[in-house]
Amino acid sequence: MKKFVCGFFLLAFVSTWVATCAEAIQPKVNKEYDKAYMIIMQPPTIANFFTTALPTLYGYKGEFNYKKARKEAEQIINTLRLKGVNVITIEEILLKGRDPQKLKDFISENLVITKDKDLNLDLDTIKKEIIEANDLDTLLDLLLNGFSANLSKDEKSTSGIGGKISFEPLVDLFYMRDQMITTDKGIVLCNFESKQRKNEVALIKLALDNIGISPIYEVTDPGRLEGGDFFMNGDSIFIGIGPRTNEAGAKQLMDNNTFNAKTVVLVKDRLLNQAQMHLDTYFNMLDSKLVVLAEDRMSKNAPKTASVVDVYELEGGKYKKVEEDIDFYEYLNNNGFIIIPVSEEDSAQLATNFITIAPRTIVGPSGVSEKYKQALKKHDVSATWVDMKNIKKGYGAARCITRPIIRQAPRQ
Repeated sequence: MKKFVCGFFLLAFVSTWVATCAEAIQPKVNKEYDKAYMIIMQPPTIANFFTTALPTLYGYKGEFNYKKARKEAEQIINTLRLKGVNVITIEEILLKGRDPQKLKDFISENLVITKDKDLNLDLDTIKKEIIEANDLDTLLDLLLNGFSANLSKDEKSTSGIGGKISFEPLVDLFYMRDQMITTDKGIVLCNFESKQRKNEVALIKLALDNIGISPIYEVTDPGRLEGGDFFMNGDSIFIGIGPRTNEAGAKQLMDNNTFNAKTVVLVKDRLLNQAQMHLDTYFNMLDSKLVVLAEDRMSKNAPKTASVVDVYELEGGKYKKVEEDIDFYEYLNNNGFIIIPVSEEDSAQLATNFITIAPRTIVGPSGVSEKYKQALKKHDVSATWVDMKNIKKGYGAARCITRPIIRQAPRQ
């Protein structure tokens, strides 16, 4: 009962805060393991009906139940809120933010309705009627489903109008890690490699605007960047280079004053396995010098596929490459990191894809081995394991579905 009451008041607080206090937000993350103060999430939506119908079409592994996945995400939200983290969702921001009219305008601009030349209809009027006839919840569903229509004559129809309806649903929107990154200077919008995900960024930009956040930069072609490949670590940064993020994207970050780090470490993926598409599917940080790393990325286990790094140092206001193709495992070792190995079996359970909410405090996916749990305990890591059976079907877990926008460093 106590947890229920606490959760109820947290939710009420968040809803009120979204509507009234948005302008106070100043996004900042200095270190991956600093205390998480504010996180943006979005549970699976009606758009994920399409993932349930055809999971393999959208790159999901096996059966995916979007209603169960939504409950899993909501459980993670509740877990984080009970641990003192402020969690706001994209739905809350768009539906309860300070300017709902912006959502209507955005939907009107992005609602695609076309017609055959011989059909005498005013499409602007039709769009206006759709906007005026529906509440914001329904309009948001249209947007999330990527609804579009082409109208044509149909003399057998009672209205005299027929046509075709199509959808480009935002099925991966709930993997909120990837549309943006948060640095010690603010929010940077990413640029997706996957065509399926490109429309997400415009929606995220709208949501951020609705809570008073202006991104400091947006990665553009030919650059590619996804948030699962990015780790803040104070004076140093890790950026994964692989299937979803390229060197052009990383270079844009370095060339456009998006962070204060003195060292940038590009972790180059040589395995190129789509099941481990991001750096956070085989590596993660628990504290300043404590990390986990998949065994199949260690040179002693897999010399041909182990990740290697290029190291850049800030010199005279510009980042210059000072080391190239250094073994990732050796780099970590030589720089004083304690490395907890992650077995192939645990990697398959996305054991590295936890979210660190404070130094050595994590929320991660259930299903990992007892050996892995004990290895974490040995290093005084407090772990909360949550069922993410359906969420993991898209090759992501707790870190993939959370976007911290404010982390607070411990007081000195």
